[in-house]
Amino acid sequence: MIDLAFLLECFRTILPGVPTTFGLTALSVSVGFVFAVPLALARLSAIAPLHLIARAYVFVFRGTPLAIQMSLIYFGLAQFPWIRASVPWPYLREPFWCAFLALMLNTAAYGSEIVGGGLLSVPVGQIEAARAAGMSGLLLVRRIVAPIALRNALPAYGAEIILMVKATSLASMVTLIEVTGLEARINHLDDVSGVRGLRGGRRHLSRHQLHARRSRLAGHAALVARPASASEFRSASSSKAPTSGALCPCWRP
Repeated sequence: MIDLAFLLECFRTILPGVPTTFGLTALSVSVGFVFAVPLALARLSAIAPLHLIARAYVFVFRGTPLAIQMSLIYFGLAQFPWIRASVPWPYLREPFWCAFLALMLNTAAYGSEIVGGGLLSVPVGQIEAARAAGMSGLLLVRRIVAPIALRNALPAYGAEIILMVKATSLASMVTLIEVTGLEARINHLDDVSGVRGLRGGRRHLSRHQLHARRSRLAGHAALVARPASASEFRSASSSKAPTSGALCPCWRP
């Protein structure tokens, strides 16, 4: 028999992570699109340096796993003292902005290919007809090129947005508590007395077991409302720091 009360508790626990997931997706896709348009223009450019730079960028970010990119940004940037002393470090030390940066750079690479494909799909005959009618420059782009390219690229870009929503699940790797992070914490409740009893066949829990389980779920939900500060994260990870004094990858000052 399905425990509807427990499912409702799990839903209430995961629900606070939804704004983080969708906010991270919306911000990453929006800024990524702004970077994708000039990247696509650079890929289609006849200027060799611009074309090579854009092609190398797309090759790197499309050819490597997003999980590796996010880990390198979150754990790798902290290894350089000049980055820790830079102006953007207060943002780069936060998991949200590291996850945003990784997702934004990744979706910009994929988005540039989608935008470039949309631009290439514009029929040459329509461009020539518009020029014959006296259109040129921004007027040609605004009335002919942009509407056709956007219409052709929109289905693929919609699929990219859906993939970005799924990709936000990797943000839990860098201690950002969103939907997937909360779901993983709920899975750890297998060690709580009563949950194993449910999976073992017991349908009823004692009042003490229900209270313990609800308290554990409430504690996980509170992590979304109050993320751990940098000092708390350092104190929690200091026990794992190497004794040789080397900078531990999990330590972020």
